[in-house]
Amino acid sequence: MPNETLNAFVEEQLNLAAQRIVDKGDNSDEIAAGKIDFFIALRSALSGDLDKRELGLLGAINDTLQHLQLIEGKKTFYS
Repeated sequence: MPNETLNAFVEEQLNLAAQRIVDKGDNSDEIAAGKIDFFIALRSALSGDLDKRELGLLGAINDTLQHLQLIEGKKTFYS
């Protein structure tokens, strides 16, 4: 998936999660906030501006996908 397509997907998902908070309120706030955290970290990775917490979050996801052999050992899921 080219970065342009992935960037558009990330923005769309951020908007959907934010709208879910507005529309559904307390029932889905924490679920939407978790998605927002992930997609903000992914957006930061794609722009090359990760902070340490974001790096840890994406690293844990990446390590899990590598362990499950869904991606190769030296690759990242967003590259």
